[in-house]
This record gives sequence, structure tokens and C-alpha cells, in this order.
Amino acid sequence: MQNSVSLPTLDPRAVSGTTEGAIDMFDCVDAVRGLFVRIAPSRIPRGAPVLVAGFAVDPTCDLPPAAVAVVLDHTIVHAAEAGLSRYDVKALLGPQTPEMIGFRALIPTDRMAPGDHALITYALGADGRWYEAGGRTFTLYARMLPELPVAPRRMRVEIDVVRAALPGEGRGTIPGVVPFGQFALLCGWAADRDTLAAPAGVCAIDDRGGRWTAPCDLSRPDVRSALGAGNDRFGFEIPIPTDGLGRGLHTADVWAFDGGGRRLGRPCPISFEVVMPLRPFPAFAEPLPTAACSQVLVRVRGRSARGALTLLSPERSLVVARGDVLEFEGWAALPDGEPAAQVVIEMQPRGVPVPPARYHPIGGYRRKKPPRDFTPPPHEDAWFSYELDTQLSSGIYCLSLAVVAGGGYRFARADLGTVSVLETEG
Repeated sequence: MQNSVSLPTLDPRAVSGTTEGAIDMFDCVDAVRGLFVRIAPSRIPRGAPVLVAGFAVDPTCDLPPAAVAVVLDHTIVHAAEAGLSRYDVKALLGPQTPEMIGFRALIPTDRMAPGDHALITYALGADGRWYEAGGRTFTLYARMLPELPVAPRRMRVEIDVVRAALPGEGRGTIPGVVPFGQFALLCGWAADRDTLAAPAGVCAIDDRGGRWTAPCDLSRPDVRSALGAGNDRFGFEIPIPTDGLGRGLHTADVWAFDGGGRRLGRPCPISFEVVMPLRPFPAFAEPLPTAACSQVLVRVRGRSARGALTLLSPERSLVVARGDVLEFEGWAALPDGEPAAQVVIEMQPRGVPVPPARYHPIGGYRRKKPPRDFTPPPHEDAWFSYELDTQLSSGIYCLSLAVVAGGGYRFARADLGTVSVLETEG
């Protein structure tokens, strides 16, 4: 991805000025851009080349720049592949802007030191001078090398929570429970008991041998205060993709490692459960003739009845104020005892022939202590939960559960009763 033509001399400390441009795409080559939720796109593991792309305009004429250079840390110059089509930028800036102003470059990181780094792009104008066109910063962190022996250290590695890295708010998360296809986010901190310093990073090795690393660079003032340390950069977040793990209980060992890639001390064992995926309701699913089995508890949080709860059934009606939050918790299963592949909460205005609104809870997990008065489910991993904000028009709504079989072609429905939403005063 580099020009075959050598660049004219560029001294980043002496440029003629600035021009219009930007680095608007940033990634590393061992990830597929846009395929997964990116936890921290500016944190790159050492050894993974950095891929940058963007556009730069020649400020002296209506032609693409003669060349584009990407400079690392104000010293190392990399020639970018220039002359790429950026019709989107031309449409944004106006017809006077040339189309072939795009560039991209691949920056190796295997010889770079871990820490913060800066990339700045420069465009070569028709007048033979260089102009600054945009920049980007990123953090490079060390990688654990499993072939190195473990170094004896008095390390403390703590996992505060394992949760799902879900986009958006309002769905609610359950510690230790992650929907299939999402990231299991391991949040915690690590420190050397003797030096009160953080390691270079941490690495989680899952039960199938996958290794997932992250730096210790997140602010944890609570840890600094407890240890009496000089800084607070002890925290970490390790994202583990669940696509290759499958549903069920999984374990991992979390190791601390130093800047040379050596594991330190002993690992911290953790466990989490991968449950039903969060998918749209199957478009071609057919209803089964018999009803699904279920038992559902609903708590009401809001003005009307803070902390109120009820076990819903087809004969029950729940009255709430508009804006109250309904906290669903229960279990659901198919009528023939077949494990469910998906659970969907349906809410439909009573007497109105419109498709129901559908909500996808986190479902398919185990519970050690079921709520009181609950009968045991047919499968131990049949539990689900969801938080529903009732920002709806006043009226009566029918609640039901759709329990989808594997493959998505069949489902059974269970009626839960009705919810009456009332307008609040003012």
C-alpha cells in the first residue's frame, strides 16, 4: 500500500501550513472493520499493523496532491498510496474539489515501543511544499508471549464484573451472562503487590485456548487510594468474542504480563455463561398449536408503584403510569420440552389489528436461587429478564411471550395478561 515513487524531502518541523484533509478510517489488520462492536478502536496490540485512510486536498490548485506522507511520532515518514477516489468528500466540499484525493497507508508496529503514539498526514502541493492535512493518536500495548516462562511475582489480578458489551441502553445487563454473538467484557484491575505498579497488560486464555489481551491503562482512583500508589492506571477491559465459544458455561484464566510479554505470578480464574443470541423475530416462523410453558414475575419501578410486583398470568391485569419501568423476570420453554432458541416479549394494543411491538430479553441463562413461589423450569437454562420503559400512549396492552424453536421456523406463544398504561398528572 505504498507508492513506488520516492517522496520528496519532508521535514515535519518545517511545513508551509495546513490544508483540508483528515484521517477518517483507522483500524488494525487483524480485525475486520465494522464486523464486531469495537471496544476501543484506538488501542492497538503491538505487532498488528495500523491501517489508516482518509483524504487530503492540494491547497494550491484544483488537482489531487502530488503525494501524501504519514508521519509517525513526528520522525518516521511513511509513503501513503495516494490518488484514491473519494467521491463522498467531493460531494461534501463542492464540485471544485477533485475526486482522486483519497489515501491509505499501512504502518508496521512490531518495532514500536508500547505507549501513546501520533500519526500526522501531509499533502505535497503543486508548488513543491508540504501541508499538514490531519492527524490521529493511538495507544500501542504489549502482547503476551506464551512461549516465555512465567516470572515469579506477587501479582494481584481482580475481575470486578463480566458483562455483555451491548450497544445502546435500556436493555439491562446481567453480570456473568453474555448473549451469543456479543462480546464478554472482562472488567477489572491488576497490580504488583511489591512495587505497587500496574503490569503492561493482561491476557485472558479461554477454555478453548483463545488468547485475548488488553493493556492496563484505565483510570482506577479507587485502586490507587486502596494501594497508596502514585498513579491510577490499573484498570483494564478485555473483550472476548463469543461467536466461537457456543452456548453454555465457559471459564478463562486472566494473566498479568510485563512489557516483554512474560506472564507474571498466578492467573485469576473467571467464569461466564453464553446464552441465547439477540436476533430479530423470525419472519417466517409458524405458531405451534399448543401454548408455551412460562412463569413470569414483573416488578414495577416508577411513580405509580415503586417496588410493586406481580406474577403475571392470562387472568391478571397490571396498572402502571406512563413512564414506569417494567422489570420482567421468569422462565419460558416450548410445550414439548424442547430447549428454546429465542424468547421474545410481545406487547400489542388490545383490540387494535396491528403487529405487536417485540422486545428481545437476555434469555437462556441459569439461576442459582429462583424467586420465591416459582416452580422449577423444565430446563435449568430457561431463565430470561428484560427492562421495558412504558413510554407509550395510554391504553390497555396485551402481553405475551413468543418462544422460538431452533432454526427459527416454529414458535409457541404464552399469554401473560394485560397492562393498563395511565397518563400521569402534569
